[in-house]
Amino acid sequence: MSVRDALSRTAVNVYNWTAGWACGRPSCYAASSEVSNVYEVADAILEAQAHSLFVKGFVNGDPHPGNIMLLQSGKIGLIDWGQARAYDAAERCALPN
Repeated sequence: MSVRDALSRTAVNVYNWTAGWACGRPSCYAASSEVSNVYEVADAILEAQAHSLFVKGFVNGDPHPGNIMLLQSGKIGLIDWGQARAYDAAERCALPN
């Protein structure tokens, strides 16, 4: 168990600091030397949300540009999981219908 796991509870989630650019602040990102293909970023976000929902059973209900970060490592970060929701197997099966 890590420190994050030990400190995380139903009402509190602890995560590491991430260095990057929030998509809600394009001027900061545009001034950086990192440039991402917007279509690849959108595909990665949609794939992550689908995997999270249909495989893991939960989803971030607030994925607006201010909660999406382009990290210095080249990865994409989805932050602010305050509106996450869990779905049981029956709910997940009913979603595509």
